[in-house]
Amino acid sequence: MPGEHLNWDDLEWDIPARGVRRKVVHGAGYTLALVELSPDDSPALHAHPHEQASTVQNGHGVFIVDGRRHPVRSGDVVRIASNVPHALAVPGPGVVTVLDVFVPRREEFPESKRKA
Repeated sequence: MPGEHLNWDDLEWDIPARGVRRKVVHGAGYTLALVELSPDDSPALHAHPHEQASTVQNGHGVFIVDGRRHPVRSGDVVRIASNVPHALAVPGPGVVTVLDVFVPRREEFPESKRKA
């Protein structure tokens, strides 16, 4: 398929962990994930072979990348190299929404279903 038009509002949320929900779209060589994180339920420090770029859509938090803390807010972009330990802490109040781009694609992330 040469292209496709999608709207995040038309896709269902997946709940991969407590306090985390996401919507996922795959391309041939990349994955987009719209992720919403609740305060105090942030994912643990982790690493993966994928490069990652995260854009904060709304809210604020602290990205920890390779041991360095980066306070972030709406509009900020964080680039993370392959296999670098990282996490996003959400102190609250309120959720943080980020748009993550992964290269190559995250095969283990199921693509979001369209709402009925």
